[in-house]
Amino acid sequence: MALVQPKLNVLYLLNTFPTVSETFVKNEVLWMWRNKYLSCVIALEADNHLLQLLPSGLLSKIYIRSLRYGRRILRPLVASYWLTRSPIKFISVWRSVPRNRKSRKYFWYAAAIAIAVQRHKPDIIHSHFADVAAQYAQYLSRLINVPFTVCTHGHDIFFSPPANYPQLAQASAMIFAVSNYNRDFLVEKKMVAKEKVSVVHCGINVEEFNRIKPYPCVNDGPLQLVNVGRLVEVKGHEYLVEACNLLRKCNIDFRLTVIGFGELHQRLSEQIKTLQLEQYITLMGAQPPDIVRDQLERSHIFILSSLSEGISVAAMEAMGMGLPIISTNINGMPELVEHEYSGLLVQPKKPASIANAIYRLAANREYAFYLGCNGRKKVFDQFNASVEYSKLVDIWKMSLTQVHDAPRRKTGSC
Repeated sequence: MALVQPKLNVLYLLNTFPTVSETFVKNEVLWMWRNKYLSCVIALEADNHLLQLLPSGLLSKIYIRSLRYGRRILRPLVASYWLTRSPIKFISVWRSVPRNRKSRKYFWYAAAIAIAVQRHKPDIIHSHFADVAAQYAQYLSRLINVPFTVCTHGHDIFFSPPANYPQLAQASAMIFAVSNYNRDFLVEKKMVAKEKVSVVHCGINVEEFNRIKPYPCVNDGPLQLVNVGRLVEVKGHEYLVEACNLLRKCNIDFRLTVIGFGELHQRLSEQIKTLQLEQYITLMGAQPPDIVRDQLERSHIFILSSLSEGISVAAMEAMGMGLPIISTNINGMPELVEHEYSGLLVQPKKPASIANAIYRLAANREYAFYLGCNGRKKVFDQFNASVEYSKLVDIWKMSLTQVHDAPRRKTGSC
């Protein structure tokens, strides 16, 4: 049995880093860097503006342009490197690659990445989302003899899952799920072995969610509602707008602020205009974390209208601020929002259900305050990011002892 290493060097292989819609990934990477677990970050793409906002010490550990060496024209150079240094390993992995264009592309990019990262001496490779970066990771793992893990979320489970989930899981040291619901779905529907899946929640930095201002008085003006999420079909904004139309018909004085941007911005704007709700609903677009936090402090109720979620980090942040929350009863959300205790659950695609829940909290402020307090405690007790990151590190260390002693298996790909 190999000894557990006293220190851990983690290589993150990510699709896009950083990106405004995945602050949970950025926060995790920052924590790993500050606690000296981070080897480096390989990003397939990057938001250059957000990249420059990162600490300089972290910025020096992020690599993006090295991926150009995976292009077809430079593959002979990549092959030459491997055939002169580790020909048996290179040929062995190459022979295991399924004979299709996509799999071969994954292999060549992994081979190029491997050249760039070997000097960092990572102990483990970690990806978020079981898509392109995770497919690279399985070949990179074999080429540099380092185990890999993948954290799955929602879209990569329910909407665009890879065709090779069982093979990807078998090749990995561990697949992580952000909720019990997602774990059970992977096991039951995607044929992932139960022992290959661990639940590690996406959490929030709880110390950042202490109110500066007291909870706003409901008598100071209109009822302030807030929603945070990309303007895409799965977030269910159209049903939230319909719920607001019902509130107006009941003469409820309210204002809804929607923070986020996406492909449905124009369609939602037209829906708001058609229903003559321009003075009631504001589409703020994507906003930086400080603006989001300020809006949460100004609001009375947070509403999540999604049709599918792993467990919403935006909802965690709102609950951390003590806001009562109304969420659709989907996927892993009941693990965060306990109906009638830490929030209210409503059925998806039911505007009347959302409107009734809003009316109920508006009419009973003591009950709303009760839900907000319980929700805050729930997040602090069970969705503390530092605790979840430490859990991740512990699982990685345990995985290393098991993977180093286990016989290597052939891997598959899409």
